[in-house]
Order: sequence, then C-alpha cells, then structure tokens
Amino acid sequence: MTYRSKLDVWIVAAILFGWAVLLAGADRWIVMPVLVILMMCAYPESYVTAPAGLVVRGVLSRRLVPYERISFVGVATGGVRVGCQPGWEFTIAPAERDAFLADMAARAPHLLRCGERLVATFALRDRFA
Repeated sequence: MTYRSKLDVWIVAAILFGWAVLLAGADRWIVMPVLVILMMCAYPESYVTAPAGLVVRGVLSRRLVPYERISFVGVATGGVRVGCQPGWEFTIAPAERDAFLADMAARAPHLLRCGERLVATFALRDRFA
C-alpha cells in the first residue's frame, strides 16, 4: 500500500516568502536556486509497503529497507521513527500514521505491537534475557 507524506507548512511558507521576495525585485540569480532547492524539499515523499520491504521514495532517491532489518517502528515528534539493524534509523511522516503502523505490523511478523510502537521480537528477547 502507498502512503503519502504530510505537507510541511514551514517549507510551503518559505517557498511563498521566496516568491514574494522575487516579485519584490530581488536578484533572480540568488533567489531562484534557493526556490528550486526548497521546492525539491517540499516534493512529497511516498512510503510503499511492498512485499520485499518498506520503500521510501523521494524526489531524488528511492530506498528499499527489507522488513527483516527493521527492529523498531514508533511514533516520534512529527512522524514515525523506523529503527533498522545494524544501528541506524530514520524518521518518516506518513499522513495516515495509524494505518501505516497497522500495515507494518501485518507485513513484518517479527514486530510486536507495544502501545503505539512496534518492537522486534529479537529485541525483546535480548532485553529480557
């Protein structure tokens, strides 16, 4: 299933401010590169729970994270934090957070629901052993 990311209000405000500065007569060779970068940041990511793993698609990148490598999925400030092995994590912002968590729980059987997060069973085993 495909999930769209939330719209970041601050990036939209920065783009509108950049256009206002450009229309006010600022040098276009200074403002336009900044606007291009801001618009690339504002391009919404999408998150796909594919059979092979979680696919995170952005404007310039596409990452596949196999479900076996995911050890933690939990609610973070402004999004969902995904922890992977061997010790790296990233934060995503799906618009439908609860549906995303339910879909991840269904597709990754080694993740157990623990409140508003999913924790890998091997992480629980190591913690309480």
